[in-house]
Amino acid sequence: MSRHRRRTFLKLSGGVLGGIFAGTTVTAAERTDRFIVKTNGGGVPADLDVVHELPGVDFAVVADSEQAVRKSAAVTGYAADLRFASPTRR
Repeated sequence: MSRHRRRTFLKLSGGVLGGIFAGTTVTAAERTDRFIVKTNGGGVPADLDVVHELPGVDFAVVADSEQAVRKSAAVTGYAADLRFASPTRR
């Protein structure tokens, strides 16, 4: 009998959690004003507006144009940052 109760509980809780997550939508879009950049290991790029520095892994988040990021000598690679919208209910 104990096993039946546990299984029922798991089914019900899984159904409730699934309903919560199925009823919301989160959207992500690439930003054109912020980029995650891989630095050359010499510190943060002085010629860019640094938002977040991640010194242990030689990455930074910068707020600048893509052209400025491409021209920076301190940047060895980059990718667009993501912008997340608030979850919306259906």
